[in-house]
Amino acid sequence: MNSSPLRESYWAADRSRPVLDVAIGDVLGEVAAQERDRLALVEVVPSGMGSPVGAASTDRTWTYAELADDARRCASWLLTQFRTGDHICVWAPNLPEWVVLQYGAALSGLVLVTANPALKASELEFVLQQS
Repeated sequence: MNSSPLRESYWAADRSRPVLDVAIGDVLGEVAAQERDRLALVEVVPSGMGSPVGAASTDRTWTYAELADDARRCASWLLTQFRTGDHICVWAPNLPEWVVLQYGAALSGLVLVTANPALKASELEFVLQQS
């Protein structure tokens, strides 16, 4: 085992494959077109815990088609509140709606800033100021 101290954090780029010039929202659309009914997202909630978002059940699932539809609806709504290029922050625990928001932000051209819900107010303020 090498015990020398780490002097830099750098990982050389993998140039063995080309970098694709494609947006994540486009990838979701392509997969949804090819695999409409395939399972894309599954909610898992600990036994005995209710839905943190007030959903009727805690075993919800989305196919790729459903996820893409929800992401498009989310993007449309986001664009009624924000302009393309704006930064928005999600300060929430891991929920299926978080994934929908991530794709919705991508489809609408927004920059999604993530904040750990365990942050204190001063820490959240720092994150928001930096982003």
